[in-house]
Amino acid sequence: MRDLVCSPNTLAGPIDHRVVNALSKRYPLDTDFLAYMAICHGGQPTIGTIKVNGCPYRVAEFLTLLDSKSKLTGDFRPHFDQIQTDERVVKSISSLMNCECNTSRALFSGLLPFAATQTDMCLDRGYIDLFCFDYRVRPTSPTVVIWDANKAMEAYFEWDSLPIEQQFGDDDQFLNVNWDSFLIPVASSFQEFVGMLEQNAE
Repeated sequence: MRDLVCSPNTLAGPIDHRVVNALSKRYPLDTDFLAYMAICHGGQPTIGTIKVNGCPYRVAEFLTLLDSKSKLTGDFRPHFDQIQTDERVVKSISSLMNCECNTSRALFSGLLPFAATQTDMCLDRGYIDLFCFDYRVRPTSPTVVIWDANKAMEAYFEWDSLPIEQQFGDDDQFLNVNWDSFLIPVASSFQEFVGMLEQNAE
């Protein structure tokens, strides 16, 4: 495995396998991803910059595999915006997927965020770009994409303005979502994604 050199004081502690099992019922988690999260869980990697179409994007921090019922290790870490909640829970995949918030709405379906491009931000408000697994075409072996927050919110508002019969199919599948306007293809797998990461600029 490649060492992404995550700062030790940024790590979130052990992953919660109960959370992994719950997420995997809908989105099977990449085994390479889980292996890396065993050592980089919630961390901020020093080797975390990737160039896509010549444009650099940074893995500022990995989201956590925790929730409000997880047993956290170490001292309590209050989130700057939700001071009664540990930031490791706030910055979790489960929190973003299960909240009634801008981000979860504009993720639509088939996308699972695993890293943020900025730190110390409110990830639920739909203004921070995210690295996501894309399960839409390959439900058991997702690709990696960048979710452009601003463009995703625009696409959501366009979709939300449509008549209900144009929003969902008979199987409740999302219709008429302009996916290409806000998803940037990055890699065919998490392992390929890790291999593309470069040292962060100072």
